Amino acid sequence: MRKQVLFLICLSFFFLNPLSVLAKEPQDRVAFSIGGYDLIDKDNPAFDFRAEWHLAYKLYNLFHPFIGVELTSDGGVYGLIGLLWDYKFKNNWFATPSIGAGLYKDGDGINLGHTIQFRSQFEAGYEFGNGHRLSAAFSHISNAGLSDHNPGTEIIGVYYSIPFDWFK
Repeated sequence: MRKQVLFLICLSFFFLNPLSVLAKEPQDRVAFSIGGYDLIDKDNPAFDFRAEWHLAYKLYNLFHPFIGVELTSDGGVYGLIGLLWDYKFKNNWFATPSIGAGLYKDGDGINLGHTIQFRSQFEAGYEFGNGHRLSAAFSHISNAGLSDHNPGTEIIGVYYSIPFDWFK
C-alpha cells in the first residue's frame, strides 16, 4: 500500500506542480458523467458515475492535467489523475483523448486484479456558446499487467462539463 500511495503522490506532484512548464487557458472545467460499466464483457455490469476537474493549465502548451473520482453502483471506487489533450474542430465540435492512473477498490464489482489501475479514454462532443460541453466517451480500465489477473473493463458514458474560475 505504501508503494501505491507514493506512486500517486509523485504523479500528482508532477501534474499539479506550479513550477512545471505551464500555460493557462481561461477556465478550469468540472465534468460529470453517467454511463455503463463493464458493458462489453457483461460479467458484472453496473452504472458508472464520475466527477472530474480538468485544469485550465497546459503542460508544454498541449496537455491538460485532470483529477477525478469514479463510482460504480456495485460499490467500486476509482480515484485517478492524468492528462488529456483537447482537440477542437470547427463549429464547436471537439475530441479529447486522455490517459490516467490511480487507485481502485472493487467493492462488490469486478476484481480488476490490482489496486493500481490505468484508464485510457476517448471523448467527443459539442461545446455550446457558453462553454458548457456535452459529449460521449469510451474508456478502458486495466492494471496493465501489474498482476497475472488483468481482466480490464470498458465503460461507455455521457459527459456534461461546465467551465468555472476556481481562483476568482
